Amino acid sequence: MRLGDFCAHVVVEDEGLDEYEVTINSSGTQATCWIGSEAGKKFSVEWRRHSINGLASQGHLTVDGISCCKTALLPTNDVASCTVMIRGATKRDLMFCDLQLSDDEALLGKSVSNHLGEITLCIVRGTLCWERRVVRGTGPQLTSHTNTYHEKSVKKLTTHCVEFGSGQKYNRNPVTWKVTPNQDPPFKFIFKYRPIGIHGTSAK
Repeated sequence: MRLGDFCAHVVVEDEGLDEYEVTINSSGTQATCWIGSEAGKKFSVEWRRHSINGLASQGHLTVDGISCCKTALLPTNDVASCTVMIRGATKRDLMFCDLQLSDDEALLGKSVSNHLGEITLCIVRGTLCWERRVVRGTGPQLTSHTNTYHEKSVKKLTTHCVEFGSGQKYNRNPVTWKVTPNQDPPFKFIFKYRPIGIHGTSAK
């Protein structure tokens, strides 16, 4: 999908997934589509700027409503990729998996994100600055993510979700970057994923 000078797509095994029923809002700031998911497949989100020597840009990736990572494009770069979920000093691969449904009444109180089944990339433009990272321990950890929900709590077509792989050590650079957004509205890419075959989605 493309918005302004930016395009983004979900990548599985080095191939961009086909996009179906692409819609763009009236202001040209939000694009939505359907993609086909396959349980057990790792994925990443790649985004690109088509203009040369543009402003610095930051992409924030969320999956199923869970914040994963932020990536930046310097004015001299044109492509970036979000490949993992980062928590503190740990990184985890992103992959599609089967949503587990249960009739266990104890799960009825478990909250279900309104963004379950969605991969969202939000891009802002602005000024980039470098600063020394302040060490504050290991940072927050992912402790409660599970793919099991009560059968009455989720939409029937939502049979996949995103699973995070086993933790791997993530070495943070002592110098980090920050993008201060300008007045331009952010661009939002929303990929709604469903098992291959639903909504006309198909395998490559």
